[in-house]
Amino acid sequence: MGILNVIHQFERMGAELRIEELNMRLRENRDSDRQYSLDVKEDRFVLSLRPDAEVEFSVPHFVQKQRHLLLHVATADQKEKFLCGHDERHWFAAGLPRNRTIRTVEDAMENLKPQPVRLLQRNDHTKDRNRRKNTTFIRQGEWFFVPVENLQPSKLLIRSWEPISRPGGKPHMVEELYRSAGTMMLVNRMGKMLRPEEYEKAVSQNPNSQVARDKSWVYRRVGADVFARGRVRHVDHATITLQGWHQIHMNEESAEVRGKALVFLD
Repeated sequence: MGILNVIHQFERMGAELRIEELNMRLRENRDSDRQYSLDVKEDRFVLSLRPDAEVEFSVPHFVQKQRHLLLHVATADQKEKFLCGHDERHWFAAGLPRNRTIRTVEDAMENLKPQPVRLLQRNDHTKDRNRRKNTTFIRQGEWFFVPVENLQPSKLLIRSWEPISRPGGKPHMVEELYRSAGTMMLVNRMGKMLRPEEYEKAVSQNPNSQVARDKSWVYRRVGADVFARGRVRHVDHATITLQGWHQIHMNEESAEVRGKALVFLD
C-alpha cells in the first residue's frame, strides 16, 4: 500500500495525516539513523520522513465505527505496528508490542491490555471487553483500574490527589492513592531514574553537573503495587470515579517503539 492510500485510510477515519521531512537536528535524543517519526497533534497526525528513507507503510485493518486503524511500518531492519485512532477527546497513537501476531484493531487493543487484565478476561468473549468500563476494569487513557477486595490500608499511608504518569506524559490525578512495597527512586521530569545514593554521588562530585542543576527531581516509589480510590482526573479524559479500591495497571505499549518513533503521545 502506497503512502497516498495510507493517507486515504486516515481520512476515512476522520483524521488528517500530514507528511513532512524529518528534521534530525530536533531529534538529538533519538537514533541518528531513524528514518521516520510519528507525531500526534490534537487535530492531526504528522509523519516525518528522512529524504532518503526506505520505508513501507500499510493499513491492514480499519474500523470506521471505532475510528481506529492498524498502521504497519516496515524498514530494512525492523517492523513496527501502531494503533491509531480517537479516544474520548483526542487522537492517539500507541506503539504495539513487538514479536506478537497483531492483524486487526481488536488484536491491537487486546495486546495493549496489561497482562493481569488479559488473564482476567481470558474467558470473556462479550462485546464489552474493549469498552472503557466493564466488569473487569475501568480505563482512562493508558491506565487500567481493576477492582480488588479486602484491601484496608492504614489512613496514614493514603495520599491525596497524587499524580500518576509515564515519562513524558501528562499526569492523571488520583483522589486517593496507596502504594505497597516497591523501591524508592528519584525521578526527573524526563523520566530518568536514579537511586538516592547515585543522585547524592553525582551532586557531591560535581555541584554544577546537569543532575545537580535539574530541580525537577522528586522521590517516587518504583515497582510498587499501586491502588486508587475515588476520582481520577485528566485534562484529555472524562473524570472517572472508582467505588472502592482498584489496582492500577499501565497498558503494554512498547516503550521502545514509543521512545524512538513517537514524538507525542497521551
